[in-house]
Amino acid sequence: MTPLDVFLTAVDAGEGKTRVAGLAALHALARGRKPGYLKPVETGGQDDARIVAAAAPGTVCATVYRYLAPLDPAVSARLQHAQEPTIEAMVEAAEELRAATDGVIVESSGGFLTPLAGSLTFADLAVAIALPVVIVVRPTLGCLNRTALTAEAIKRRGLELAGIVINGCVHRPDLAERSARAELARIATVLESIPLDATRTTVPAQQ
Repeated sequence: MTPLDVFLTAVDAGEGKTRVAGLAALHALARGRKPGYLKPVETGGQDDARIVAAAAPGTVCATVYRYLAPLDPAVSARLQHAQEPTIEAMVEAAEELRAATDGVIVESSGGFLTPLAGSLTFADLAVAIALPVVIVVRPTLGCLNRTALTAEAIKRRGLELAGIVINGCVHRPDLAERSARAELARIATVLESIPLDATRTTVPAQQ
């Protein structure tokens, strides 16, 4: 199970980070803890903080920056002629949320090296926040290479890789999925394997 006080990243967009965050918050609430959820940057019309709040009532949710275009934050901010995100503001928000809760889940947008602002990526934010990192990945073709590259980038920055969450597992996996799940466990500890039809949250598998 994904713990609190983690930085949630993925090998790509659409891997299910928000779903994992909602499940982690539900687990914390069931244990009598008060979870916090932070979305440093939201782009497009989706509202992940609202999704997590609805999936796990009682979670303290916040978003720091919002941009209209459903693109990487740095690109979306430029197209909107808006101020780009700053590491300082997002770190401050994370610290305030941690002080008001029993632990936070910080969910990045896209992957670990997704452009954030200027030459900065979400990897720079992860370093500044300094929480253990969890990688979310679906057990599909190509996931091993992308997960290994993400894990390498995390470790190269001196961050703790808390583990991997495999999202969207089918009940009767074929050979490709079975082998992917087994090999992912060789890259890092598998914290949880979430079924595609998990009923513990209403968050769709790819959010």
